[in-house]
Amino acid sequence: MTTTDRMLDCKAAFDEAQDDGNDLQPCPRCGLYTDSVIRRHRHTAYVEDEMNYVTCCWECFDIEEDYWDEQWNDYYGGLM
Repeated sequence: MTTTDRMLDCKAAFDEAQDDGNDLQPCPRCGLYTDSVIRRHRHTAYVEDEMNYVTCCWECFDIEEDYWDEQWNDYYGGLM
């Protein structure tokens, strides 16, 4: 699954949550009250599947994705 596909999946989940009329919730990461707090799939490949997910707001998820992209770039860069 590409980053774009993951983003589209997250956007669809976010839109669905808004359609359900969910109230604002605090993000477990930053504490900001927002309607974008949902469980999202990380760019990881842990054997324990639960570790491949994070519950946070859209802004924290962007930071999370940037972090893991950098980690994977470092990993693959070391293999060459």
